[in-house]
Amino acid sequence: MIFNLINESRSHRAKIEKTTEFLGWMDEPPALLNVEKEDLKACPQYSIREDGRRVLFQCRYLTEHGGVEYFPAKYAAPLEEKEDQQVSEMFQTFEMGEGQSSIVFAIASDVTHRSPIFRKVESGLKASESFFFDQGQVGLTRWLRQRFGPCDHVAVVGLETLSHETIVSELRQLNLSREAIVSRGTTLLFWLCSNESLEYFRKYAGDLWDIRSMIVDFDLQEGVDAA
Repeated sequence: MIFNLINESRSHRAKIEKTTEFLGWMDEPPALLNVEKEDLKACPQYSIREDGRRVLFQCRYLTEHGGVEYFPAKYAAPLEEKEDQQVSEMFQTFEMGEGQSSIVFAIASDVTHRSPIFRKVESGLKASESFFFDQGQVGLTRWLRQRFGPCDHVAVVGLETLSHETIVSELRQLNLSREAIVSRGTTLLFWLCSNESLEYFRKYAGDLWDIRSMIVDFDLQEGVDAA
């Protein structure tokens, strides 16, 4: 399987090499890792995430005064053909609804802001921001009201990390503010870990549920299911 050195690590590597202290790599990080996942697990300098898509390679390099230093080279597997097609269809939906408010649901188990799918979508959206419940943020409605600049798309991650009571409270507040969201033309992209979580929106944010434009399930072979 091929893993690509992510752009963040490419930039970090270049900065290290330009410092006056840098003497040379002991374990030079390649641009690509072409290796089986089981082989990666057997190498102590590699750590592979549970989703099997991300790899951390602890590379050593020499510095003039500090001796051996470590560089965490981060790698990610490219999207599968099915996933790439689904992302393309998401972008088409966004383009057709440009300037109009809508709700989009993306179902992907174990999704985080580091997930290849999330990064792919985020990098392709213009005028976008993100709100992370899984990083301790709450009060999505208040956060949206405080946005001063134009924002066409807002990705919302980690709703299921909240307690049931907090999820209900968040969605009810969001539903009450639907007119303000619609008037700004903002599309909310909710990243959810399972289809079951859609039931929260049906029950506690029915008006927002009614303006949904797409449900993308990255975990099913059926692909995109437009609601």
